[in-house]
Amino acid sequence: MAWKSNSTTVIRIILGIVFCYAASDKIVSPYAFSALIDAYRILPVAVTPLSAVWLAWLELFIGIALLVGYWTRAAAGWAAILLSIFIAAIVSAIMRDLDIPCGCFDVNDPGENVGWKKIAEDFVLLMAAIYVFRFPHSRW
Repeated sequence: MAWKSNSTTVIRIILGIVFCYAASDKIVSPYAFSALIDAYRILPVAVTPLSAVWLAWLELFIGIALLVGYWTRAAAGWAAILLSIFIAAIVSAIMRDLDIPCGCFDVNDPGENVGWKKIAEDFVLLMAAIYVFRFPHSRW
């Protein structure tokens, strides 16, 4: 059982770092992040600014909770929900032939566009979040 505790700690910390890193640029540049959300054409334009702010701070809260090991199960559950939404949004963009940047980390220089590689990356993170949700107790 010790291996589950150790692996949960490692996965939890990696997931926390990813979520904190993803949130940092979004919090600093909410307008750029709002424009990236709007490019997906899923939400009404009127709610994208509020969604950008809310989502960035939620990602940061999830990341911090995972890093410190507080509310681990809830944070992992929210991480899994967000990652599922991200995957659905990317699939939607691919199916509609939208050639848009992902907006995953650096919103001012978004880098890669949406694609199956981004879905695979988010899927790996989703599996990590589900693992931490399933085995929330770790050594630290």
